[in-house]
Amino acid sequence: MVAKYLVVLLAITLLVWGNYNVSATEFVVGDAAGWNVPDSPTTYSSWASEHNFSIGDILVFNFTSGSHTVALVNKTAFETCNTDDTISVTSQSPSKVPLQEIGQLHFICTIGAHCSSGQKLTINVSDHSSSSSSSSSPPLRAPVSAPLSSSSPSNLTPLAIVSSASFVFFLLVDVLV
Repeated sequence: MVAKYLVVLLAITLLVWGNYNVSATEFVVGDAAGWNVPDSPTTYSSWASEHNFSIGDILVFNFTSGSHTVALVNKTAFETCNTDDTISVTSQSPSKVPLQEIGQLHFICTIGAHCSSGQKLTINVSDHSSSSSSSSSPPLRAPVSAPLSSSSPSNLTPLAIVSSASFVFFLLVDVLV
């Protein structure tokens, strides 16, 4: 009898755990163009307006290491391209930024006049209930820099989770009947 309850508890845990990890999305900033000095100063604001960002999502900045930076800044530093007033800076690519708080986030490049030339991005992060891309095409997936272990839930596709859930369901039916 205890074994039946443990199997049910395990099944519920797997379903909840699997569902949570499916909703996160990796957004490659600038899509195929990456994080570079853009041709237009509105490139990154236009890119951001095509997406809805939620807690748990990840921004991926792809650029040539040493040629650009990704700096998290406050709104004033963003508007004035103040490269001395940064919250955090990285010069290694790809730079993955997990979105952990609701609100606006501001990013700039601190190299030369890159920010004033348009290499800056503001996004609005909301809760999970509004997580979806408003564009008709899905966001580009970021390259995986290190292999994930086979036990990692983020390594599972939605199909694998549905298949796993079906297997657990049939296992439960078999155990309980």
